[in-house]
Amino acid sequence: MTKKRVRVTCLGSKGKCGWIAYCAYVPIVQTWQLRKIVDKHTCCREFNNRLMNAKWLSGRIENTVRENLTVKVVHIREKGLRKWNVSISHTMSFRARSMAANNIDGSFTKQYKRIYDYAHELRRSNSGSTIKLKVEDHDGAKIFQRFYICLKAYKNNFVSCRSIIGLNGCFLKARIGGELLTIMARDANDHMLPLAYTVVEVENKDMWSWFLDILIDDLGGRPNIRPKPQHRRGCVWKPCKSNVNLNLNLILTMKTICILYFVSGQDII
Repeated sequence: MTKKRVRVTCLGSKGKCGWIAYCAYVPIVQTWQLRKIVDKHTCCREFNNRLMNAKWLSGRIENTVRENLTVKVVHIREKGLRKWNVSISHTMSFRARSMAANNIDGSFTKQYKRIYDYAHELRRSNSGSTIKLKVEDHDGAKIFQRFYICLKAYKNNFVSCRSIIGLNGCFLKARIGGELLTIMARDANDHMLPLAYTVVEVENKDMWSWFLDILIDDLGGRPNIRPKPQHRRGCVWKPCKSNVNLNLNLILTMKTICILYFVSGQDII
């Protein structure tokens, strides 16, 4: 190859393939001219291309991922074989899809850096709501741990709800993981009303205690934790009389749906 001549050959069959193309530069018209070509391959087709990597592939499938964030890896592999005649591994397809999703929605790390902005926006747009964020210091960096939300509208609507609420939790099946704990109430029409929810590391007694202590403080009153022998995997909360003239008796059994009874002047335990 020189500045005025280019010879292109096929490296298939260890360089023994007969395909060749010869081009020369024509300075008068300032363009390249194809002088000779042998357009016949004697090598076998190669489906593996080392020049293709996950970064290059993520740019080609970004529009596909934008239209369908749950596109399957097998569809990406089929597209590569159909469009470029290249075999793409499962690992490369998965990495390319993740990179494309990060370019569209932003990375998880960058999103967690703005968790304070999200908390302040909730307080600004929902005056009177309870928003609590807990982080851990690690080498000068803030590591997210827990996030509690109880909106003011939920508190106001709970006054007209039935005196019974339910607790439940589920896994967050994402890259970061964690647990989502929720508390639901029942209104006069027997419809479910979200009362509060939180994102925690794991579901255990400490997480439920932290969650319920904040909830009871929102409703008025402060619980005293007093475990009993008959509740092997749970605890009993017996709060004092609140400003809404209600006594709260909580029976919590871990990993099940829990019911909290609000009874006036009565002990059910």
